[in-house]
Amino acid sequence: MRRLATEDTAPVGQDDDASEEFAAVEHVPGTLEAGLILLCDHASNALPPGYGSLGLPKAELERHIGYDIGAAGVTRMLAHRLGCPALLTRFSRLLIDPNRGEDDPTLVMRLSDGAVVPGNRNVDEAEVERRLERYHRPYHAAVEAEIDAALAQGVVPAILSMHSFTHNWRGLARPPAN
Repeated sequence: MRRLATEDTAPVGQDDDASEEFAAVEHVPGTLEAGLILLCDHASNALPPGYGSLGLPKAELERHIGYDIGAAGVTRMLAHRLGCPALLTRFSRLLIDPNRGEDDPTLVMRLSDGAVVPGNRNVDEAEVERRLERYHRPYHAAVEAEIDAALAQGVVPAILSMHSFTHNWRGLARPPAN
């Protein structure tokens, strides 16, 4: 049986010694009867022990390339106000992007919005598999388990995935929302 890496269970990290320090998924409890599950795929810019900063300066990790700025706080606030569960990643999308399929070539970004990610430059298939197993798959398994729990209670939940967007991308201003 696979153990999910959530705050409720033993966290998973880069190596055995660090694994007790890092959980891949944050679970905000709520009632499934609310009929809603909130997801935040890019909630954090944190990196597990053993990955350092992926060779990036702190300022780069604090930009939108590291996470969806503000999305985690909005997700937690909505979950509490609506009484519904939420699942949030606890790792940077620069480690591995949980909003990508396992076969997506941008699953592990080597370049993001003009920033080269040195720690991803030489990532091989074995390292991608390690990141899938320790971070990407536990998040997706937690999402699947939450949906299955709702269905088992006779509730077909709406899924709301929370993201944020910057005013600029690739050096160009995005059009304002109408």
